Amino acid sequence: MKDTKPTRQVPTVECEQHHACLAVSDVRSAVEFYTTKLGFSSAFLQGDPPSMAGDCHASYRFVERD
Repeated sequence: MKDTKPTRQVPTVECEQHHACLAVSDVRSAVEFYTTKLGFSSAFLQGDPPSMAGDCHASYRFVERD
């Protein structure tokens, strides 16, 4: 009897950018640290109080979530 298992194709994935996601307990404090101490710029804050934010520096991108 011939093995008739279906063949599985591996999808092609193209990624030009990767964004690190960091779980933090206080999003606003994390943004303050990255912007004032490390020289990042704040890309966005989401929510009030913020539950998600993005910071940028050169080609690096970080997303903080609570």
